[in-house]
Amino acid sequence: SEWIQHSHRLIQSLHKVQSDYKGIQAFYPEYLLTQKGYKAKACRREIENIRTDMAAAEVLLTADPTLRSWFRSLEGSIDRKVASTEKGLKLCQAGLWDLAISELRLTDDKARAQEIRNLVGNMSTVQAWMLRSRLSLESLHTHRNLRFIVGGLALTLLVCFAAAFFVVRQTLA
Repeated sequence: SEWIQHSHRLIQSLHKVQSDYKGIQAFYPEYLLTQKGYKAKACRREIENIRTDMAAAEVLLTADPTLRSWFRSLEGSIDRKVASTEKGLKLCQAGLWDLAISELRLTDDKARAQEIRNLVGNMSTVQAWMLRSRLSLESLHTHRNLRFIVGGLALTLLVCFAAAFFVVRQTLA
């Protein structure tokens, strides 16, 4: 059950990272358009959430080199988005709205969002596959152990019946 919980927490953390990224994608352009402070606060909150969720996911990662490699790629994409968003928020605070908007135009958010979706999907799929493999292996061991126990019990009963038979035969003879 620990492996199931571990896999579930990792997949959940990865999907929370993706959700937080979507939140940044939504709130930051809205802030640039409306210039409303609560949108900037929501954007900063999503940035903090994404950092927390990335740290949680990193702790849960297994030693699998493929997952680690994908996680590093995910981390790089997220860091670039967070850095450009924080830079834009600072430009907005300084009153340089045009520069912040031009920075937003330079970034290719759709490609980065697709890359993040692919990485999270791949990592989730591999983690689920690893869990299924482990459960299959444990099931195999359980069936083997059950056969061993049943076979041992049958052999023990056979020996007991044989001993009882010979004891009864000796006492009657």
